[in-house]
Amino acid sequence: MTVGTFERLINILEKAFMNFKFNIEDEDLVEVWFNELAYMDDAKAVLAVKKVIGTCDFVTIKNIKQAYAELDMPVQIDNEEGWGLVEKAIRLYGYMRSDEAMNSLPVQVQKAITYMGGFQSICEAEKKEVIRGQFNKAMASVNIRTRSEATLGNTLFEQISLYQNKVELESKNILQLEENRQMAELNDEKIANNKEHIANLRDIFAKSISNKTSSVGVGA
Repeated sequence: MTVGTFERLINILEKAFMNFKFNIEDEDLVEVWFNELAYMDDAKAVLAVKKVIGTCDFVTIKNIKQAYAELDMPVQIDNEEGWGLVEKAIRLYGYMRSDEAMNSLPVQVQKAITYMGGFQSICEAEKKEVIRGQFNKAMASVNIRTRSEATLGNTLFEQISLYQNKVELESKNILQLEENRQMAELNDEKIANNKEHIANLRDIFAKSISNKTSSVGVGA
C-alpha cells in the first residue's frame, strides 16, 4: 500500500465512522497503522475498507485485515463436505488416476489429503471410518491455517510460524536433555548396583574359598 492510498483510506474511514478520529500528526499511531496495512494491494485495500463500512459498527485494524483477507479467501469447505468430495473423487478416478483426482479437488482438500500421505494412501485404507476421522482433523487444521494466513498476511503469519517452530524445537530439546539426564542417572545407578553386586559376589566367593581351606586343614 502506498502512503497516498493509506491517507485516502483513513480520510474515508473518518467520514464513514463518526467516532473514528485519526490523529495524522501522531507519528507512533501512523506508524502502527501503516505497518499493519502496508502489505495490502491498493485496489483490494479500498474494497476491504468499503466492506468494513458496509458491515461493521466500528473500525479497527483487525476489521480491515479481516475484510481484506475475505476478498481472497477460498470458499470454506467444512470437514464432512471435504470428505464427501474425496469419496466422490475415489469413485470417479480410483487409485490409478490419483493425479487427475487431486486436480479435481479444491486446494484446501488437496492440502488435507497431502497431510494424510496422499490420495493413494486414502484409497488403500481398509478402515474407512478411521481414515475419515483423520481426514476431518487434517481438514480442520487446513481451514484454521488458511484463515490465519489470510487474516494476518503472509509476512506476519510466517514470523509467527517461525517463532512457534522455534519454541516447539526448544521444548523438544529441553525434554530430550531431561530424558538424557534421567537415563544417565539410571545408568549411574545401574553401574553402582552392579559394582555392589560384584563386590558381594567377591565376598561370598572369598568366604567360600576360606571355608574350603579351613575344612581341608581340619581334615588333614
